[in-house]
Amino acid sequence: MRYHITCFEDNCQHFAIDVSPNNEGMYEITCPNGHVFKLDILSHHFQTLFENAIHALSDKYFIEAFSSFTACYERFIEYFLRIVIISRGINITEFDKTWKLLSSQSERQLGAFILTYLKEFSEQPKLLSDNLVKLRNKVIHKGYFPTEDDCIKYGNGVLNFIRPIIELLKCNKAFEDELIRSVNYTGNFENKEIKQHYFPYGVFAINRAFDKTEEKSITDFIQDQIEIKNRTWQRL
Repeated sequence: MRYHITCFEDNCQHFAIDVSPNNEGMYEITCPNGHVFKLDILSHHFQTLFENAIHALSDKYFIEAFSSFTACYERFIEYFLRIVIISRGINITEFDKTWKLLSSQSERQLGAFILTYLKEFSEQPKLLSDNLVKLRNKVIHKGYFPTEDDCIKYGNGVLNFIRPIIELLKCNKAFEDELIRSVNYTGNFENKEIKQHYFPYGVFAINRAFDKTEEKSITDFIQDQIEIKNRTWQRL
């Protein structure tokens, strides 16, 4: 994953880094002038998984890309439930305790999502198509090796599932505040060793205005990665 950050020691300037995503979102960074500091990247787990899938797909690692898209889909379902339930006044600790009852069974998670969506919006959600579900089961459960085209179709399906729901939450006053505040859930603000907290300009418009990023397809994102990798990166 590539990010642009600033080292604040001795007036260091903006620079680019590449990091391998981890579960904690914390990274030890060495700036071009040799200063070492810890950085906390405030990115939702589903967002990081989606971006990891794009990186893998641009590098032709199709199974990893497909698996990351699948994990992104599942973690977004958790994210949606968290936003809605906490917005309705349920304590986050109680949500976390209850989620543990569902965390190892994706079918239960999907069922909870469908019924919660129905309750809040009075209609059933638009899920992945039957063909994409069959493709996912072939890859995840039967060892089928997906092609690049399989990954692009599936990734676009996940993209088209997530985007309208984020827009729906963002345009609804009942959920908008919690949606924007949710970035803080990913932070390690109590860790005094962390010198910087950084929110990247992500694919999904969680706490910013919708823009042309929301018009891009998987193919567009792949092309973006190819262009990035072909550049000669210098300090800005």
